[in-house]
Amino acid sequence: MIFPFTILADSSSTSDAPFESDDFISKLIPNFWDFIIQFAAFIVLLLIVFYFGYKPLKKFIAARKAYIGENISEAEKAKSEGLAFKKENEEGVERAKEEARKIVADAKVEANNEGERIKAEAKESASALLKQAESDIEQAKKKSLEDSKKEMVQIALAASEQVLKRQVNEEDEQKLLEDFVDDIHQGDK
Repeated sequence: MIFPFTILADSSSTSDAPFESDDFISKLIPNFWDFIIQFAAFIVLLLIVFYFGYKPLKKFIAARKAYIGENISEAEKAKSEGLAFKKENEEGVERAKEEARKIVADAKVEANNEGERIKAEAKESASALLKQAESDIEQAKKKSLEDSKKEMVQIALAASEQVLKRQVNEEDEQKLLEDFVDDIHQGDK
């Protein structure tokens, strides 16, 4: 086969001269039929490359592009779901913190109320005990006074019997007792 663009001299040529102008031009401009055949061969070669190379490559690139696009959309979806989950968790944590703060505040209020209630009960109990003690003291004082009166009456009766040397009747006894107690009370005041 003869290549139309071959510039080198043909091996059949015996000329030692560099290139002749006719020879150069004939080799520079190809033969029309040779050009058509070579062009047709080039077109066939392009078609073969297109059908067996470009189309599968284009399908592969489209499939790869779809796969990558699908992965990107899944990643974006997972990212948005992750962000939503994170936001939901943060809101849950904030709700839990707020609830914990409320529980602590309620516990403090309840503890303060319980403390106040215990203090009030203690004051009431102390007040009741103090009143009971005062009442007991007052009763003991009254009993002591009554016992003292009885003893004084006994002593006064014994003294009056000695002085009068006779038996004092009950009426005299009562009169003496009242006089004696009145004298004692006036002396205490």
